[in-house]
Amino acid sequence: MEVISANRAKLKGHPEFTEKILAALELMDKQQQVEFISHEQHVDSQLYDNFIDSADKSVMSAVRAATPDELDSFGPSLHDQRLKALLPLYKARNYPSTLSTEEREAWERFCMQRLTDGGQQSRLAKYFEKLQELAAAPGTTKNQQYALEELRLYGESIIPAEADEQ
Repeated sequence: MEVISANRAKLKGHPEFTEKILAALELMDKQQQVEFISHEQHVDSQLYDNFIDSADKSVMSAVRAATPDELDSFGPSLHDQRLKALLPLYKARNYPSTLSTEEREAWERFCMQRLTDGGQQSRLAKYFEKLQELAAAPGTTKNQQYALEELRLYGESIIPAEADEQ
């Protein structure tokens, strides 16, 4: 307790230290926000951060009306980096059969990261945990057990191949 009291007294004697700590934390927060904004994996949630300019809105209308083969040509027309990052995701989600080998591999990596990021707190881990919890609940009928098993098998079937290798 003496050490704590002595350290507390030192800190009270130097209010600029608190200001410097707060400034450092603010700087760190800004750096993390920049990393988050530039991190393509979170582009879906970034879409609502700012308004889209009118030029990009007209390009987006054309994207929605385009055939899958035309989608790649719209990237250079977009000004907003979020939209540029979303374009390949849009193609992969809506037209998966049109993906090249490289695009399919990138999509698989994206899906794996979205499913498995966070270890035991990942979406995939929470999904299987919830299925186990429901299966172990008292009074679960055979039909419910069957449905839960089907959901488990589905979950296993959507795990990208690279996740099995790790």
